[in-house]
Amino acid sequence: MTVGGPPLGRTPGLSPWGAKNIMAEVRARSRSTADRVIRAFVAAMQATASDR
Repeated sequence: MTVGGPPLGRTPGLSPWGAKNIMAEVRARSRSTADRVIRAFVAAMQATASDR
């Protein structure tokens, strides 16, 4: 997976448009998951800090 832009090469069995859309969805879901993990981590750290 690339950081930004289109896929690095041709994806066998997919049109360039289809590959671009799939990559966009994968990126969006990855960002969403990463954001949830970070929020959960921050909340856990804040809870630990407030217990002290």
